[in-house]
Amino acid sequence: MRACETTAVAGRSIGDEDGFTLLDALVATAILVTVTTGVAGLLTWSTRAVAAAGTQTTAVWLAQQKLEQLAALEWSVNEAGLARSDDSTSVAVDPMRASGPGLRTSPGSSADVNTPEYTDFVAADGSWRGDARPRAGAAFVRRWSVVPLGSDPLNTLVITVSVRPLLEASRGSRLVSSGATLQTMRTRLLR
Repeated sequence: MRACETTAVAGRSIGDEDGFTLLDALVATAILVTVTTGVAGLLTWSTRAVAAAGTQTTAVWLAQQKLEQLAALEWSVNEAGLARSDDSTSVAVDPMRASGPGLRTSPGSSADVNTPEYTDFVAADGSWRGDARPRAGAAFVRRWSVVPLGSDPLNTLVITVSVRPLLEASRGSRLVSSGATLQTMRTRLLR
């Protein structure tokens, strides 16, 4: 007689077990389903997070692009001490044209709602897709405001650019989940 056959468990010898019981298989299946469901949820969440990060990166790039356009406009003091300001360039169109507000003060809500001359639409690759209405291929709405700084309104501007995915912006929510808002100050310099 072998040793394993002489050891009794619940009235049976160990050597009599030939495989898994139905209960063993059900417990193993339940554990496998639980782990697989958790991993699938994690994969779904991470895929969404990666897509949102890509969208947000593009939004930051598009906001920076508009800030650079606005920074290229004249806002200086000449040698004679006279303030010089661009108050006629439209940066809402591509190419820019000489029939817009330039760096004049924008309406109060222009960074939040579509405002003529302070809104444009762009594709994900940065190409211009309209100013008043989005054209085919538009993926983002870009809005900006130009506001004089309260403590130095004649020489310092606060420029804010907000970029949001077009679908998110059309919902009218002020919350930005995958967009970007950048802000800078511009002070007159002697040129």
